[in-house]
Amino acid sequence: MKQTIRIGVVCIARKTFDFRAAKEIYEKIKNDLRILENVEWEFISDLVIEKEEAQKSAHDLASRRIDALVCISGTFALGHLVLELNKVIRKPILLWGLEELPYDGGKIRLNSVCGINLNASNLYKSGTKNYHIVIGNEIDTDWLDAIRVLKAFSTAHVGVIGSRAHGFFNLDIDELDLFKRVGILIDYYQLDDVFNQTIDNHEILERKSQLEKLFDLSDLNLP
Repeated sequence: MKQTIRIGVVCIARKTFDFRAAKEIYEKIKNDLRILENVEWEFISDLVIEKEEAQKSAHDLASRRIDALVCISGTFALGHLVLELNKVIRKPILLWGLEELPYDGGKIRLNSVCGINLNASNLYKSGTKNYHIVIGNEIDTDWLDAIRVLKAFSTAHVGVIGSRAHGFFNLDIDELDLFKRVGILIDYYQLDDVFNQTIDNHEILERKSQLEKLFDLSDLNLP
């Protein structure tokens, strides 16, 4: 079973573009996202257009303890909206750009991709690099799976059995860097402590069954 994650979703826009069409697209996106399994969605219902709305949405989503943020560029929007969201939420961001709508004789209707470019540039130059970009009608499910991995790591208990061979410096673990990146603290165990444990046969069979569900073990000679 996939790790359950909680994802915040916001759609930003600007009234000088076709924000009404963006709202319709956003409603369809919300319905499509609700179908995905093992994701708890936290939607900001209305379009976020003004700076004050971004600030309110940021505190709202942060209070819901989301694991990551999806920021849909419904239309081109002013660059400070994403910065206001990120300033409070401080979680990985998916910048989602929409495909342009058919030309109807006036100005470009969404200009969403241009907004993505602006937001990515502003985030990068302000020191935020944990964002990803997708352009199209569907969310990037690989990004969602990456968030699952990050959440699993943040709640994991990871142990190292034994130690590296003498002189194999590249096999060392930079523990503080690992903690900084994924929130893992390492526990160390001696080989003797592991091999001398008494383990009930029922536990062995239970663990074997679990591994067989997760991995293809057909090439292994298991007892």
